[in-house]
Amino acid sequence: MSDKQEDDKQPQVHYEGGVPILDFRVSEVERKQAEAESRDQQYKNDQIALNRRLVKATVALVIATIVMGAVGGIQLWYMHRQWKLNAEGLSKLGDQIWAAKDAAYASKQASDTAAKTLPQMKAQTAAQEKAANAAKSAAVAANSQADISRKALNATITAMNVDQRPWVSVVDVVTDDGVATHDTFTFQGLELVILNTGKTPALKVGKQCCIVRPKLWSDPIPDYDREAAASAEENKALQEQTTAEMIKQNPTMKEEIVSGMKEFEASRAAAIKEYTYRGEVLPPGVPRKLPLLRPDSWARRNKDHLPMFLYVLGKITYSDLLTRKEHTTKFCLRYTTGTSFEICPKGNWMD
Repeated sequence: MSDKQEDDKQPQVHYEGGVPILDFRVSEVERKQAEAESRDQQYKNDQIALNRRLVKATVALVIATIVMGAVGGIQLWYMHRQWKLNAEGLSKLGDQIWAAKDAAYASKQASDTAAKTLPQMKAQTAAQEKAANAAKSAAVAANSQADISRKALNATITAMNVDQRPWVSVVDVVTDDGVATHDTFTFQGLELVILNTGKTPALKVGKQCCIVRPKLWSDPIPDYDREAAASAEENKALQEQTTAEMIKQNPTMKEEIVSGMKEFEASRAAAIKEYTYRGEVLPPGVPRKLPLLRPDSWARRNKDHLPMFLYVLGKITYSDLLTRKEHTTKFCLRYTTGTSFEICPKGNWMD
C-alpha cells in the first residue's frame, strides 16, 4: 500500500474548543446509516411476520381447543349415556339373574316334588290300568252276554213269529161241471180252496193267476216263477214286434204308436193288479174258495194225437200281522183224466 492510501485511511482530526473532532467522509456515514436503517426495517418486518404467525397459531390453537373441548364434551355425553345404558342393562340383567334363580329354584322344587310323587303316580297308573283292563274285560263279557241275550231274544222272537204267523196252504180244488171226451175237456169254472193253518190272520190276501200250460204227459211239472218269467219275456218280445210292425206301416205316426203302446201296457198291468189283488183277510182255520178260471174247453191231445196234461199255475200273496212281511204260496193244478182238476204232486210251496 502506498503512503497516500495510508494517509487516506487515517482519520483527520481537528480541534474545536479543545475537543478533537474526527473528520469522515459524509458518504460513508450515510451509507452506514442507511444500512443500519435497512437492518432495523428488516428486523421490524421479521418481527411483524413472526407476530402474525404467532397470532394465527394462537387462533388455531384456540379453535382446536374449542373443537377438542366440544369433542370431549360429546365423548363425555356418549360415555355418560353408555354408562347409563350399561347400568340399566346390568340392572335388568341382575333382575333376570334373580328371576332365573327363582325359576331354577322353583324348577328344582317341582322336580323334587315330581320325584317324590312319581312312584305314587306310577302306582296309581298301574292301578288305573288294572282297573281299565278289568273294566274292558267286564265290558267284553257284558257285550258277549248282550250278544248272546240279543241272539236268544231274536231267536225267541223269530220262533214266536214263526209259531204265530199265518200259513196259507192249498187244501183242495173244485171243478164245476167237468165233461171229458176223447179229445177235449170242458168245465164251467175252477176254484181253489185255501186255508190259513197259522195262529194269526193273513192280511191283504190276493192271487196272481193264472198261467195255463198244456204239457205232454211225460214232461216235468212246470214251476210258476219260471213260467211267469218266460211269459213276461214273450209278452215283451210280442209287444216290440207289434210296435215295430205298426211303425213300419205308419212311419209318420211313430211317436203316437209308441205312446199308445206304453199306455196300453200300463192299463193292462193296472187291470191285472186290480183283478189279482183284493186285499182280503183270511182268519186262521177258515177255508176259503178263490175263483180261478171261467168256463172253458181245452184239447186233450196235440196235433200228433199224443195225450196232454193241462196245468194251471198261480201264486197266493198275503202279509204277516206281526212283522208286516209279505209271504207267498205257489200252487200247481193239473188235469190228467176224468172230469176234474187235481193238486199237483209237487210245485205247491209256502215260504
